[in-house]
Amino acid sequence: APASGEVLWQGENIHKLREEYYSCLTYLGHSGAIKGDLSAWENLSISCHMTGLDIPQPRITNALTEMGLGHRAELPTRVLSAGQKRRVALARLLVSDATIWVLDEPFTALDVKAVALLKRLITQHLQARGMVILTTHQDVDLDPGQMKEINLDS
Repeated sequence: APASGEVLWQGENIHKLREEYYSCLTYLGHSGAIKGDLSAWENLSISCHMTGLDIPQPRITNALTEMGLGHRAELPTRVLSAGQKRRVALARLLVSDATIWVLDEPFTALDVKAVALLKRLITQHLQARGMVILTTHQDVDLDPGQMKEINLDS
């Protein structure tokens, strides 16, 4: 709980809204929450199911393909590189209808192409009136016209 103040979503305290608020939010942590014994497809499918999303199988396949994992979707994720595992986690953004994306170090372990893809996804989400809260130690060039930067280094 905050030491003081409150967090509001659409004018209401998030503690009163609970599920209504959390259904508007997608969180991707630094570790990605990927299970190594499951395939990329299974990881994404189970993640959707656990968050209450009823996503058709073709949409899951399309999300993994867009993330560059179509040819690896059925492999156990333990055999994927760190960047590929990160792409599996980021594929959740493609199937989520959440307004708020909270991303902890989303650019970690990504190659140049994946960074460009993630930047495009963030830009598209912002253009669709979504909100992105992210932490990063990397210097990533995002459109400053759509961003408000809060520097926590003081």
